[in-house]
Formats: sequence, C-alpha cells, structure tokens
Amino acid sequence: MSLKFNIINYSAELDSDLLELEKQCPQGTAIKLEMVRGRFCDRAAVFKDWRIIVAIDDATSRVIGTQGAADVPIVIDGQEIRAGYFFDARVHPAFRGMGVAAALNRYLSEHYLQAEGINKFFVTTKETNAPSISNLSKLGIAHQYRFQYLSFSTANMRARYLPNCLYNTGFSVCDLSADSSEELFNRYDHCTVFRTDLLYQIKIVSMPALLRCIGMVARPFLKMIPNKNQIIGAATVFDLKPGFEQEFVNVSQRLSVGGISYINMVGSGFVLNKLHHFLNGINIYPYLLVSNFEINEKSSVIIDVRCL
Repeated sequence: MSLKFNIINYSAELDSDLLELEKQCPQGTAIKLEMVRGRFCDRAAVFKDWRIIVAIDDATSRVIGTQGAADVPIVIDGQEIRAGYFFDARVHPAFRGMGVAAALNRYLSEHYLQAEGINKFFVTTKETNAPSISNLSKLGIAHQYRFQYLSFSTANMRARYLPNCLYNTGFSVCDLSADSSEELFNRYDHCTVFRTDLLYQIKIVSMPALLRCIGMVARPFLKMIPNKNQIIGAATVFDLKPGFEQEFVNVSQRLSVGGISYINMVGSGFVLNKLHHFLNGINIYPYLLVSNFEINEKSSVIIDVRCL
C-alpha cells in the first residue's frame, strides 16, 4: 500500500511537531548530532526570501517530513547568479524510502523556485552523506563541487604567521546579503564572525564508547572533547585578511568566554590543510556543493555564509 500524504506550508503551530521530528533525525554516523533551536524556522529566517514545507501523513495526521529552500545569490568565476538553496531536509525514519523526500524537493522546485523564475538549485552536504547524495541525483541535482570544513576549539587556540598564499582559495563564503540579519555578525578589522550559535546549537546524542572513555580521562587537559548530551555552540569565521592571526586568537577567547565551543572555517583542501597546521585545528571534514548545474572544479565559487 502506497503512502499518502499532503504537503502544506510551514506555520508556527507546527513548531512542536517539527522540533520533535528533528529529534528523530540525528545527523552523523559514529557520533550522532541533533540540531537544537528555539523555532524550527530560525535557520530559514536569516534569508530574505524563503519557504518551508511540511509533509503530513493522511492516515495519522502526523508530521513525517519537511524541507526548506531559499532564493540566494551564488558567485561563480566572478559572475553572480540567482539560485535556489535547499536545506533542513528531514524525513521520519519510519517513512523513509517512500518518496517523501523526493516529493518535498519537487514541490519546492516547481511551486516556489521555478514559479519565481529560478532554475538553478544547490545543496551543501557532507561527502559521506550517501543517502542524501543518492536522492539528489535522482532529482537531477548531481554535479559535485568539493570543499572542506575546518573546526577549531575556542579553548585551545594558538596562531602563527600565515603565508599570503593561504588567503587565495577557490571556494569561499561571504556575506552576499549584507542588509539581512546583521545582528548575527561580529565584524572585526581582519575577519568576520557569523554567529551560527544564535540560530541553532548542536547536541551530542550519542558517541562511541571508546571516545567517551578517552574523553573522561583526557577532558581536564583537552577541553575540545565533548560529553554525551552536551549542547555545543559554534560560529563561522570568514573574510580573513592578512595579519589576522593575533586578532583571531583574541576573537576565539571572547567566543569561548561567551559559551561558544567551536569555530568553523570553509575553503579548498590545500588552504584548509595549511590553516589546520598553522592554527592548530581539530579536524577537517570533506563537504560537497551538489547542484543541478555544472561547476568546474577549478572555478572560483563564493556562497553566502548563511548557506552553511
């Protein structure tokens, strides 16, 4: 028997059901992570033009899936184009493999983005997120452009001189909607901080037993190892300028005092590998920008920091 469901627009009355759905859809494999936020729309509301839709099961009237999209600029080789950015795709585990994700994506494409003249779409996702990448490819969103996340602990920051070549990267983020959500930005002379923690935080739902044991022993010395059930705040640093090293250390200390545990940067592999060494980074995570239009791996790509 095929699943029957309706698709409706988001409203505040659905928040409690959507936040419960969030708990049922932890991210990650070995370490399970849950996004924690006050309202489900908090991440979407940073965009000027956005839409969230919700799938409701006909038989039970329960929320079984959701997805958001926004009208955003993206810059490729210096040319700004208008595109649709998909985010916050969630399907309840009991209803996966039944066409819910595809229906939500198709609905947003046809009734929101294409209706406004937008035919280029993209998503950012972990390179290891095989189910998401597979589902996107079935919808024609199959072109892959690689970039990386670099994570730092604000409690363990040190910096050294960085060669100028490290400021030149093929992939970067920027504030491409400068008149929107200014309260989320801390702007300094040599870098800018996007306060991701004000939109959502990350809860450690589960982690391998070995890592928990290591954490219990080493935590007094290595503050970057989290606890199970710990809720973590993070921020994204971008727009680095030569000479930012000492300012970056000072900014990290301020963020740590303010309860932010981690700083993230994004960029190309070469640049982030070098920054990992010079700034004492914790880890590098491979990500993909997956789109329905081709982007040359050698192209210069800039996306809005809100799309991370």
